[in-house]
Amino acid sequence: MRYHLPVLVVVVGLVIVAGCISMGSSSPGATEDWPDYVRNASVIKLDPNGTVEWQTLVSLGRDTMPSAVVPMPDGTCILAGNTVPDEGNFSPPRPFVAMLDANGSILWNRTLPPALGLEATGAAPASDGGLTVTGSYRNVLHLDADGTVQWERVLLDWTALRTILPDASGGYLIGGVLHGVAAVARLDGSGQVIWSTAFGDFEGAYAERILPLASGGFAVAGTAMSGNQIPSSVWIARLNGDGTVLWGRIVEEGGRTVPGIIWDISDLWEAYGEIGLVYEVIRPGQDGNCETITATFGQNATLSDRRTLDAFTPVLRSPDGGHTFAAFPREENGWFYYGNVLHIVELDESGAVIRDTSIDLGEGSQTGPFVRTGDDGYLLVVTHGPAGGMAYPSGGGSSAVGIAFRRN
Repeated sequence: MRYHLPVLVVVVGLVIVAGCISMGSSSPGATEDWPDYVRNASVIKLDPNGTVEWQTLVSLGRDTMPSAVVPMPDGTCILAGNTVPDEGNFSPPRPFVAMLDANGSILWNRTLPPALGLEATGAAPASDGGLTVTGSYRNVLHLDADGTVQWERVLLDWTALRTILPDASGGYLIGGVLHGVAAVARLDGSGQVIWSTAFGDFEGAYAERILPLASGGFAVAGTAMSGNQIPSSVWIARLNGDGTVLWGRIVEEGGRTVPGIIWDISDLWEAYGEIGLVYEVIRPGQDGNCETITATFGQNATLSDRRTLDAFTPVLRSPDGGHTFAAFPREENGWFYYGNVLHIVELDESGAVIRDTSIDLGEGSQTGPFVRTGDDGYLLVVTHGPAGGMAYPSGGGSSAVGIAFRRN
């Protein structure tokens, strides 16, 4: 959620700039070149101890900005996001996907049709060995194992797609915005909607995380907007297998909606029959400080535990009840989104640090998507390049906007 609003602002600004350049040209059709800087991304594979197994640089144009990284069943992984093609003149962002093999080598990359929206927001493995991709608009694309588009579906009632994951039936679960409210849907293997469920009780909300539950059905979580259109609360719901809502609630703190700005939902999990959630709050009026919070909910939406975690998003919960996060250290003994030496920090169930591994990236980078892999390791994406100005924010736990904030 952190990165969508700034992207829109940047894109509108770039369109205005492009118009001014065109109007001010001395000859018809004259254009100006894009600014000199280039941003690119690195996909980093870590073993269960946080040690780097491989690191691969992905640069697909003037800007390569990741939104999601997805481990595939065969050990390959998919990187999805947006890129500004290197075409010599002004060009708007385009969605892309790239496939890396189990050793980090790039097998292929594809710039996708602009009908998908400004970015590819997610990808899910398909039963035929290919993958299905959602875009920031309302389109779903299916690609074969070589990245060739096989079919496209336009979900006319949707205004945004935020996530996709494979469904046990051979289809997919998607989340986003339907008819202006948060919603999830089940698709069959050809992208046709089987059912959809909208969450009309959460104003200005987005469905951003979906978790199939071992106990049946699945959990959904997202952010909700305040009156000024800034995410200010978190909501969570539990559904059964046909999409019927069993319960849903806004996450509260001390009897009131969580104050501050919710920029990121880091993880959603199930343990011991309860559903857990990790999210971040930026506290206004407190020197821009962030708090990372974990909350767990019982069968009837009862809040069973809530605690502040001494960590910095992106944060993943470990199977043993601990947590792992990725962040850059600061001189103030806090953590930051941007820097040169990245730390992978593992916490035990009590929140104490049990392992701290550092990675020297050699240049200014921002944390991005962070996921677990089937071998209990991790995939982490970092974005290299400018962290301010016209920089496109990265997804999954960081942004240029977030540079102003730190966890003390």
